[in-house]
Amino acid sequence: MNIDIIKHVIFLGILLSLSSCIGTRSSQRLMSSPFAPTSVELQTSLNDYILVTNKEISIEYVSYLGVFRNIRKVNDSVFIPYKNKGVEINHANWKGIKSIFRFALTDLVEEYPDIDVFIPTYLKTESQDMFFGKLKKQTLKLKCYKYAH
Repeated sequence: MNIDIIKHVIFLGILLSLSSCIGTRSSQRLMSSPFAPTSVELQTSLNDYILVTNKEISIEYVSYLGVFRNIRKVNDSVFIPYKNKGVEINHANWKGIKSIFRFALTDLVEEYPDIDVFIPTYLKTESQDMFFGKLKKQTLKLKCYKYAH
């Protein structure tokens, strides 16, 4: 008799637990098909651009133990962290260039706001060894273009 009661209690417990979750379960299935092209090709030439300026930007920083960086000068002026904003760089030409150049680009963007494309032409690095670190100055030459709309 105890076994029958236990079976009924287990059956009612399972039924109650399953019925309590029925109202809260929702699912959604979205179907998509590739109506859009998988790649887009934009063909441009130098005739589509106007050269605005050739400019050099520079960063001077101290690298400690190869991990920590302390920026000293940006474009040959003292770097003040709370005043310098920086420019976001997301472009294929900038893959090998350090992200700290975003602080040096701020002056260039403010001086020439109509620039659409920055093309780095060369990067020069000067380095001095210090105790537990290096003092580095990197100079980057840029060609700056805008679209000839």
